[in-house]
Amino acid sequence: MTESDNAMTKEKDKSKAIRRVKSPLAKNLKAILKEKKLSLKAGAEICGVGRSVFHGWVNGAQCTDPVALLKFCE
Repeated sequence: MTESDNAMTKEKDKSKAIRRVKSPLAKNLKAILKEKKLSLKAGAEICGVGRSVFHGWVNGAQCTDPVALLKFCE
């Protein structure tokens, strides 16, 4: 494999990576977790979702379960 082949492979790998934009929701969740001294695990338990789902929200993934998010707000 040549150097140019390696560069093309790396470029393709970058394009496959999920790019998340820091949403207002993500910023607010991070601030609340910090303020209340909660872990991601605790936040996920409050919402009734898995840690990976809650982690995604904190990192900019779109929330597809507004009812679960409402539990966190209460």
